[in-house]
Amino acid sequence: MTYKVTSYLLNGKITEDTGWKDLKTCIKYRKKNEVVYICGQSRKQIDIAPEEFYSGGFLPAEYRPSHEIATIGTPMNYTGYEIQCVINSSTGEVKVGNLSPTKNTNYWGFILSYPTD
Repeated sequence: MTYKVTSYLLNGKITEDTGWKDLKTCIKYRKKNEVVYICGQSRKQIDIAPEEFYSGGFLPAEYRPSHEIATIGTPMNYTGYEIQCVINSSTGEVKVGNLSPTKNTNYWGFILSYPTD
């Protein structure tokens, strides 16, 4: 897959848009305007067991947050529970967890962003 890299001037500073990059199945990331964006979306490609996490891969060092970040997403197969995305600042691992105690989820999505330091 080819991605376009665009440079432009922002507040007198040249910055770049990396375009979307694949991290692992169902997870993509990019950096634009010094902000990192991560999105995940499974349409039955990744099945997560109850109270388990899927390892979505490891972000390169320049994309990692300065501290651990967690956000809640929505399972779209109506399990009644949320999914959670956690990014480990040390390793850059992006994990997606199923918070349901009884039901698998394979149809979910999330998006999060954070500034680079």
